[in-house]
Amino acid sequence: MPGPATPAERPSTILDRALRYDRAPDVVVLVLVPVFCWLWIGVMARDMYGSMTGASAWMMTADWDVPHLLLLWAMWIVMMAGMMLPSASPLVLLYGASARRSAHGTAGRQIYALAAGYLLVWTVFSLVATALQRGSRCSGSCRR
Repeated sequence: MPGPATPAERPSTILDRALRYDRAPDVVVLVLVPVFCWLWIGVMARDMYGSMTGASAWMMTADWDVPHLLLLWAMWIVMMAGMMLPSASPLVLLYGASARRSAHGTAGRQIYALAAGYLLVWTVFSLVATALQRGSRCSGSCRR
């Protein structure tokens, strides 16, 4: 009966192969951030089609104070990051390849800076979307 395989004998996973090289910033920015965003969106969406007593309960308030507006803004930010960061992945990958060729020590920081700038633009968009959503006239029972 063979014993357990040593770590060197086990087949490597996609993540293992990606992290072995200098593409770790790409993996973090382009895979993990959108995955966590979609997980949060999924939890909220599932609750919205039910009793809305879980993750989406904060949306059922009649009084929109600062904490509720911050949650609404966070929802917009997460939704924009989850959808828009994957659409920028070709740009980030191309820029990362170029940055690795030109400056080996700073390529990771440059990739993070590019992605952070992209997300900052969508964060500002989310602020505008929050203001428009709460500033719009509600039909009937909505209070500002």
